[in-house]
Amino acid sequence: MMPRLFNPLKVGRLELKNRIVMPPIGGLHYNSVDGEVTDYLLMHYSRRARGLGLLIVEASRVGRHGGWLGIYDDRFIPGLRKLVDQIHGHGTPAAIQLTRRPTDPKELTHEEIEILVEAFFNV
Repeated sequence: MMPRLFNPLKVGRLELKNRIVMPPIGGLHYNSVDGEVTDYLLMHYSRRARGLGLLIVEASRVGRHGGWLGIYDDRFIPGLRKLVDQIHGHGTPAAIQLTRRPTDPKELTHEEIEILVEAFFNV
């Protein structure tokens, strides 16, 4: 009998090949200064995607503030597409952590969620 860790898992319509998940790691700063995906960031996630059930990409900003990976403008789409393609190339689904600015992790209030949604849609 296989251990549960290596059993497939279905989450909604998403099927994971196992239950090994790489959580987002903040503060890596492998992106460019303006938040673009870099070759080093691509290599970093490509190496880690092997064998995972799910890879969650580091905190990505939905506003112009901070020096983290950017996801707030269409100009980031080509780099993010390359990143997703690298991860998917290993048969691993990808998710991304959204953040308004680098802060310590904490549970969001309803008001903070509304501010985050506002920042995402009104850059």
